[in-house]
Amino acid sequence: MITKEEAYKIAVAYLKEKNRSYSSLDKVDEVGFIENKEIIYGNRKGEMSDMFIITYGELWGFEERSFFISIDAETGEVLYTLTPHGFAEDFDE
Repeated sequence: MITKEEAYKIAVAYLKEKNRSYSSLDKVDEVGFIENKEIIYGNRKGEMSDMFIITYGELWGFEERSFFISIDAETGEVLYTLTPHGFAEDFDE
C-alpha cells in the first residue's frame, strides 16, 4: 500500500501532466482515505478498492469549486477526477 505522502506526490504530478490549474490543494495531512469503496468510473468501474482522495479547487468566476482526485491505495493508479459536472477525464481529450 502507498502512503499519504506518495498519494499526494502522484496527485501533484497528475495535475501537472494534465496541465490543470488550481487555486488550492489539500495539504498532505488533509489527504483522505476510504476503505473498500466502489470505483464509479473508468475501466475498473464496479470494482472495490481502498483509495486516497485529494481535493483541489479551481476558481469559477468569484467562487472556488472543489475537484476530487481518487487514487488506488494499493497501486497508486489515478482512478479518476470527480468535478462538479462529471469526470475530468471526459474533458481531457
